[in-house]
Amino acid sequence: MTNGCILALEYIPSHKQSLFGMISQIIWSISISFVGMLAYFIRDWDTLQMIGSIPSFLSLVLILIVSESPRWLISSGKFDELDILVKRHIKRSNMKAFMELSDILNKLRSNAENAKMQSRIKYSKRYYPWDILKSKYLTLWTGILTVTWIYGITATYSLNFITTMVVGNPYFTFCSSSFLDGIAIIFSFFCLKFSRNLTVFSLQMTSCLCFVISGLLSENIKYVTTILIVFGKMALNGSQFIISISGIYIYPSTLRIFGVSISCTIGKLAAISSPYFVELFKSGRWLLTTILGMCSMLVGILNVFYPDWINQPLSETIEDVENLKSSTGFLRHRKEPRIILTTEREN
Repeated sequence: MTNGCILALEYIPSHKQSLFGMISQIIWSISISFVGMLAYFIRDWDTLQMIGSIPSFLSLVLILIVSESPRWLISSGKFDELDILVKRHIKRSNMKAFMELSDILNKLRSNAENAKMQSRIKYSKRYYPWDILKSKYLTLWTGILTVTWIYGITATYSLNFITTMVVGNPYFTFCSSSFLDGIAIIFSFFCLKFSRNLTVFSLQMTSCLCFVISGLLSENIKYVTTILIVFGKMALNGSQFIISISGIYIYPSTLRIFGVSISCTIGKLAAISSPYFVELFKSGRWLLTTILGMCSMLVGILNVFYPDWINQPLSETIEDVENLKSSTGFLRHRKEPRIILTTEREN
């Protein structure tokens, strides 16, 4: 799923990338809510698991349909494959973007005969996973992204169970909380117009307060506790939406899928521990909510050091990525980091 989103985002114009991310995340929230409704009618776990796996098998067909990203082909220097891809898409859809890409490709080939120009095509450099460790900024931001994914996925999975245990019908609570996550994602999308880092920090601090306060309240007011936990989960998922989108900007094209996928995979492996957090909630609610609150605070502070760079051109080289260091902090700097585009490299 992560790879599919990254591939789609590389096709989409930069100013619409967060919009696509919002739509995809809302579909995800609705799908999770649908699982809760499905579980209400299908109480057998094995049957439910088999039905839920059907879309995964159907998605295998996409491998035969979806083409490679033109951006990745350019960054890898695979111009012959890119030429075939562009011609096929122009023939099918006559898309303006592919027409422009075809013109750029022809111009690149004509200029490639010039030795001076050939030495300046830096975007054809192919990177390998260990190149991430050669850049201190890329290493730092990868670490922040990984920690954020570990906490975000583990906390979300744990809270999906916990919200069904506090009060009310568990199926209704599960469905409604998942649906409300979509509302939080829409809210986060509009907040991105101000600052990526400020929005993530504010949402994580909101989660922190909700979780800590819910643990301090008396167990006799379960409805208030449930509302606080659900609201904290909403803020957490709104923050995760922004983090999932902004992860694509800190990697060059040939490392983008690996960098984001490895962070997300580590987070999902860590989420195996979520049943233990549920047991911890049963034995001591205040302890778990305090841990979640402190983790939210930590993640919010760490993301201040992440590039405040979204809905902007994607990086093509590690040098482009390192230029993003000027955009860290709460508010976007007046001097935006310079991302060298394909057309600029030709001049």
